[in-house]
Amino acid sequence: MWVVWSQVSNSDKVILELELLVGIYFGEETPMATAAECRDILEKMVGSASKKADKYEGLKDFKRNMVCDITDLGVQFRGTIDDGKFSDLSEGDDPDAEVRLTIASDDLVKVKAKELSPAKAFLTGKVKIKASVSDLNKMRKALKVD
Repeated sequence: MWVVWSQVSNSDKVILELELLVGIYFGEETPMATAAECRDILEKMVGSASKKADKYEGLKDFKRNMVCDITDLGVQFRGTIDDGKFSDLSEGDDPDAEVRLTIASDDLVKVKAKELSPAKAFLTGKVKIKASVSDLNKMRKALKVD
């Protein structure tokens, strides 16, 4: 591993750089995205899903409030699923949401970049979904996740 030292008067910057280098060296990951980047990713994913909403079977008259928890950033985004379309995306929690998705920012980036499939992320516990069995079944069928 190459380390380039430069004279820096700010000791906090040196400590931060050393922590980052040590984290990278020992395989610790740092968040890959900010809250704003996660929101942008979610908005793009929501837009793509909404365009395909007519193709989703079983989501007619299906209306649920949903929250996406970004665990490593400590932020939540909420919205509404209505007939397969997702709308009203905004920052904040909804304690009464019927569907709650939990994911780390780096995994969200990987799912969007197609480096990680949603099914594999779910099966390996990188994505967790809390919802009723019937809601999970409807969403699984609609998104053809088997």
